[in-house]
Amino acid sequence: MEDAGRVRRGHFVEGLSGAQFAQLGAVDRLRASRTGDERQPFGDGDARVLAAIDPANPYGALLAWPEGLASGDSRPRRVPGAWVILVGGVPVLYASSNARHVLTLADAATDTRGALPVAFRALHRLPRGPRPRLVTVETIDEVSARESPHRAQRWRRPASSATTAA
Repeated sequence: MEDAGRVRRGHFVEGLSGAQFAQLGAVDRLRASRTGDERQPFGDGDARVLAAIDPANPYGALLAWPEGLASGDSRPRRVPGAWVILVGGVPVLYASSNARHVLTLADAATDTRGALPVAFRALHRLPRGPRPRLVTVETIDEVSARESPHRAQRWRRPASSATTAA
């Protein structure tokens, strides 16, 4: 496929060894999606919702899951129905197959760009089955959602920074 000009070979994913292949336009789209300023806060468009077993999700297969607050049986796993939410290409939230149990994979204390609020807002984008369903988060990091320190946070979209003159 490379000789035919349908794919390009290179090293596209940092941390993975060996030859990697991508379709011709994919490399250009990846380069265009980079943000120029790493200090800018994340926006809702920076979140990606992937099935945990999706081949596009390297975590739990090629790469280790980031260290979160959960341990033991509640660690993220690649199981059918589970979801991972990436913000800026980094996994930030893991939702169980029924989305009742959520694990944070980013440290709120060091989250200077607002990845956690963006990821929590992306929970409403979890794909639904043929019938609409209500997603009710019961636990966050193995703590009741009512007692979680994340409950005090406001995960609503930030107000527009543009102001109008009166």
